[in-house]
Amino acid sequence: MRRAYSLCVGVMLTGVLSDPVQAQSIRVQSAQIQAKRVKPGQAYSLEKTAGTPLRVLNTGSKTMELQVEVTIPKATELRPGYEPIADAGWIKPAKSRFVLSAAQEAASDAVISLPMDGALSGRRFQAQVNWRSTGRNGPGMTLKSRLLIDVSSEPLSLEEARKKFAPKSGEEPELNLFPSEGKARDIPVGRAVDLGKERKTSIKMVNPGSSKIHVHLRSIPVWESGLKVPEPFQETPDAGFLKTDTPLFFEMEPDSVKTVNMTVEFPDSEKYRRGSYMFVVCAEILERRNAGCIHYQLCLGTQ
Repeated sequence: MRRAYSLCVGVMLTGVLSDPVQAQSIRVQSAQIQAKRVKPGQAYSLEKTAGTPLRVLNTGSKTMELQVEVTIPKATELRPGYEPIADAGWIKPAKSRFVLSAAQEAASDAVISLPMDGALSGRRFQAQVNWRSTGRNGPGMTLKSRLLIDVSSEPLSLEEARKKFAPKSGEEPELNLFPSEGKARDIPVGRAVDLGKERKTSIKMVNPGSSKIHVHLRSIPVWESGLKVPEPFQETPDAGFLKTDTPLFFEMEPDSVKTVNMTVEFPDSEKYRRGSYMFVVCAEILERRNAGCIHYQLCLGTQ
C-alpha cells in the first residue's frame, strides 16, 4: 500500500499540498517513484518500468490548472546514494498541462531516455518532478516528488541497439574510413602500445550525410570479416588484443569527422615475438537496413 505524506506550505517534497485560504489542495499518489535496470541508450515508459505513471489529484473544491515539469534536484534534496541527473531532458512527460475540476485525477506517462554513454552504467540518479499550479485561482503552489533511476550495469546489446536505431526511412546512410588499412612495425609485446602516439596510426571516420548516425565499432576475428590475409601475415590469435578509444556505441553528427585511436597489447610471451599479425576493425551503422561492416584492416609486426 502506498502512503501519502502531508505538509502544508508553498513548495514541499511531500504527498499532499494545500492552501486552505484558496480552497486549493493537490495530492500525488506517491512522493517517490523508482525506475530500475534502466540501460543507457534505451527509451523506457515510466508506467511500464516503475509500475505507475505520474499522478496528481485535485483534492480541493475549485478547478485547478496544473503543469508538471522535471528539474535537476539540489544537493540538499538528494537521497543517500543518488546523484542529480545531468540533464532534465532525460525524462519527458507525455503531457505537461492539465485542467482538473474538484476531485479529478490526472495521469501522465513519461519517457526515460539516458544518452548512450557507458559511463552511466551502474549509477543511480535522482530527478525532481514538480507539479505547479499555474492558474488564475490564487497564488501558485508547487508540489515536488522524487523520481529515482537505477541504471543497469549491463550494457546495451547489439540487438537492442539495432532495434532502437532501426531505419525509419528509405535513406541508407554512409560512413567512410580513411585510410581503409594501416601498418606498423616493431610493436613490443608485454605492454599496451598506443598506436596513435607511438606509431602515428589511427582511423578517421567521416559521416558525409545530412543525418546523425550511430556507430557500433569493434575489433572482430579476421575470419568473420571474410578478408584475405596478405603474406607474410597471419590472423591475430585474439581480436581482443586490439582496442579502440571509443564507446561500444557512439553518435556521429551530420557532415562530421571523428578520429579513432587504437591500443594493442600482445601478451608477454615468446610465441608472439617477431610475428606478423592482421587485425580487422568493424564499423557498423545502426541505421542501415542491411547490417554489415565497413572494414579497417591493420597489419602489425612485433619485435
